[in-house]
Amino acid sequence: MKDELEYGDYFNKIVMAKFFFKRILPTREKLNRYRILNPIISRISSAAIWQVNRRSISIAVAIGIFFGAQPVPIQMAMAGITAGLLRVNLPCAILFTFWSNPFTAAPIYYFNYRIGAWLLQSPAHHINADALQDNSLISAGGRILVPLFSGSLLVGMVAAAVSYLVIFYWWRITIMLHKIDRGRRP
Repeated sequence: MKDELEYGDYFNKIVMAKFFFKRILPTREKLNRYRILNPIISRISSAAIWQVNRRSISIAVAIGIFFGAQPVPIQMAMAGITAGLLRVNLPCAILFTFWSNPFTAAPIYYFNYRIGAWLLQSPAHHINADALQDNSLISAGGRILVPLFSGSLLVGMVAAAVSYLVIFYWWRITIMLHKIDRGRRP
């Protein structure tokens, strides 16, 4: 007969930030099972970039969110390199770049473009089907890319700052609630 989980056990397994991230992030041992990753894993075997703590996870989430907002094809590589340089959780930084994926990229980049156009006080340009058939798309590239990259940087920085604060304080609050819960137990 299975014992029912006490409130504290349920709280630890579901709500505590550390247990949440340990559950969703891969370990070095799990990644070592994939032969294709062995050359990479041997280079990133430093314990610091695999730690699950409040500072490491908060910064890694912010890195992933920031690079996920950038309209470049190497978001994961840039997030991984930055996480390695800052010695924060590498899998978490790479994982959180996936908030911009093939399904969400178009709305995110359109929003970034509109923010960039507003920031630079330039009119938003619309590209129609005729522009795709001649060289006017190339000439429109500069008018589109500058607001897109400007907006992406601004949105990325704001989203990264917000995500850092949310994760940092969520972690802190769960620790405080856990201590309160431990004090109530008989």
